Amino acid sequence: MDMQDILLVEDDIDDIYFFLEAIKAIDPKINVNFLKDGSELMDWLKTTPSIHSSLIFLDLSTPKFDGRQVLKTLHDNKIINLICLVVYTTSSNPKDIKYAAEMGAKSYIVKPDTIKDLKAKLETTIKYWFTVNHEPLPF
Repeated sequence: MDMQDILLVEDDIDDIYFFLEAIKAIDPKINVNFLKDGSELMDWLKTTPSIHSSLIFLDLSTPKFDGRQVLKTLHDNKIINLICLVVYTTSSNPKDIKYAAEMGAKSYIVKPDTIKDLKAKLETTIKYWFTVNHEPLPF
């Protein structure tokens, strides 16, 4: 796997370490950056010129500007079409899953309980978005 950038929007330190442990087991060359809430993500999106090259994992339950608000803002401003955003949350509520899909999230992952399960889910997701999927070229 080539070196890729991942951005995790997560406020829970234990979840951050759990995520990082799984990523490093998949490929230690993957660069992972962290933001603690949706407002930091919105600022990052405004100031980062290569937003399309990152895979963004967004927790729905972050303080200040939560993941649902982020999805709505990105959808309303058509930014969601320019990025690869994966919801990564504890909620398995069908309403949350439907809402994320309607707002343009590319995938939805319910946080698993074990590192083994997390590694499997992340490995599949990363492989798909970084190696299998090819974005259409602009004409």
